[in-house]
Formats: sequence, structure tokens, C-alpha cells
Amino acid sequence: MNKSKSNIIALGITIIFTIIVLWNVDFGELVRLCGLFDKKFIIPYMLIFVFVMIGRAYRWKILLPKSGCKFIDLYEIYMTSNLLNIFLPARAGDIFRGVYFGQKYKLSKLSMLGTVLAERILDGLTVICLLSLGIILYYRSKLVLNLLLLAIVMFVGSFLFMFWVYKYKKIDFVCKKIKNFSEKLPQNISGKICSAVDKCNPFLNAFMDGFEKFTNIKVMAEMAVYSALSWAGDCFLVYYLMLAFGIETHYAVSFFVVSFIALSTIIPQSSMYIGLYQGAFILAAKLFGISKTAALSVALTQQMLMIVVYTIVALIFIWKKHIKISDLKGKIDNGQST
Repeated sequence: MNKSKSNIIALGITIIFTIIVLWNVDFGELVRLCGLFDKKFIIPYMLIFVFVMIGRAYRWKILLPKSGCKFIDLYEIYMTSNLLNIFLPARAGDIFRGVYFGQKYKLSKLSMLGTVLAERILDGLTVICLLSLGIILYYRSKLVLNLLLLAIVMFVGSFLFMFWVYKYKKIDFVCKKIKNFSEKLPQNISGKICSAVDKCNPFLNAFMDGFEKFTNIKVMAEMAVYSALSWAGDCFLVYYLMLAFGIETHYAVSFFVVSFIALSTIIPQSSMYIGLYQGAFILAAKLFGISKTAALSVALTQQMLMIVVYTIVALIFIWKKHIKISDLKGKIDNGQST
């Protein structure tokens, strides 16, 4: 599927979920609830969020090979990529992060993109833990159990597969199996698949180098600690905002909100913060009897505060590095073509 078709599908999904989110919302009530937000929570929220993202950036640093990059520069790259993820489809910010870091520090861009995917798989494993904890503490609905099963299949399966491929150098084996399977399909489809596999094969070994740390138990344990701290911080921030709106609820609501939002990013969308994000927030909050309008007011406030923090750090980074918007777009396009 070409890039334009993918973007159209992502835009369509975003529009559909945005309509669902806004359907039957009382906008007068939404404005009233947003006005109830206690402004004294803003500065503490933003400061805590900065430290949560420091933990995430440091976890990515652990995945990376040694380089001359200072942590402050790495943190700025990380935050800028997250800002781009908000406004661009297909997690384009993650592509920018891998490509920019690889070019800047003379490392394989494909390997850097591999570390980004490795990081997402680690996030998925943490989501499994959050959902499991939430189910143990509070809620056991069929929906939640199905989502937990989906997360286990996707992320545990991805982790084991990537570990196996890297550990035992199975790139050629996997490519051969795909080509053998494609031979059972119509000839025109089989030919395209085989051609694509042959083109990708030389690059896959470089990409898989991003998963090198998956085979190091000590490093994995260290990353697990930073993952736990970062996601615990995310959960605290959700609950903290609930309190800022005067919403008294069980702390476990934050486990489901954070997990649902994380799982929503798997679905193609034109923006990470429009439609699916609010829908996931509302769906999780509904499990605890929180109204759609109240959940939407919290979600919108959280998004606004996060965007402010991302933007401040990103603007500092762009100013320090003298980067132009065209440069950002060029690196993203470069990474997508790769």
C-alpha cells in the first residue's frame, strides 16, 4: 500500500472516531467542566511530566549503542519526536528520531529505527502488566480481558519473535519461509512478495541490530525498572488530573486509561491526539462510571498540558540546532523510504 492510500485510511479512521467521541456531547457542559479545573495543579503536573519523560528518554538511551550524544540532546530529540507524533500520521516522530540520531552520530539509521520499535515492544509488555494489575485490583469485564489477551498475543509474541530472530540470526530463514508461503498465492501476488522480500533482506540485519539489548538480561532488567517508573508516573498524572477536576474515583482507573490509550496507538490514525486518544480515555473512564463529558474534559486538558511541554522542549531543540521544518520533513520522508 502506497503512502497516500495509507494516509487516506488513517485520516478516515481519525474522522470516524472523532465523530464517535463528539456524538451527543453537551458542549456547554464540557466548557463548564473544563472551568472546574483547579489551575494550581498545572505547574506540578508539567514538572512531573518532564521527569516521567526523562525516565523514558533514559530507557531509550540504554537501548542505543555508545555515542557522543549528551543526555540533554537525546532528551530534546525524544521530546521533539513525541511532538511530531501528535500532529503527523504513522508515528512519523519515531521515524524522525531514529533517522536524525543515526545521521547525527554516524550510526545505522535502520538500527536506530530498530531501537524505536524495541522500545514500543517494551511499552506493550508494560501495558500487559498494567492491565493485569487493574484487573486484579478492580475490574474483570469481558472487554478488558479481551484487550489483555490481545496485548499478550501482540507484544509477548513480538518480543519472543524479535529475540529469536536476533539471537539466532534467523533473518534469511524468515525471508525464505515468507517466499515459500507466497508460492501458494496467485503468481502476480507471489512475484510481488518475493521481490519485496529480496529487496528488504539486505536491510533487515541492520534493523535487527536495534534489538541487541533484548538478549542481555541485566540490561533488560534495568529497562524494566525505567519502564515501570515511567508508566507509574503516567498513571499518577491521570489520577492527579482527575483530582484536579474534583472527580473522586478508584486509583485503578488510571491503569485502564493509560493502557487503553497506549493500545489505541496501534490503530492507524492521522494524529495521535485526535479521535482515538479521547475515545480510549472515555471508554476506560466509563468502566468506573465517569461520564463521557467529564472524561473528555480531563482528556483535553491532559493533551493541552502535554503539548505545551513537548512544544517548549522541541522549540529549544530546533533553536539550538538551527533546524528548519523542511529539514524535519526531509528526515521523516528519508526514514519512510528506508
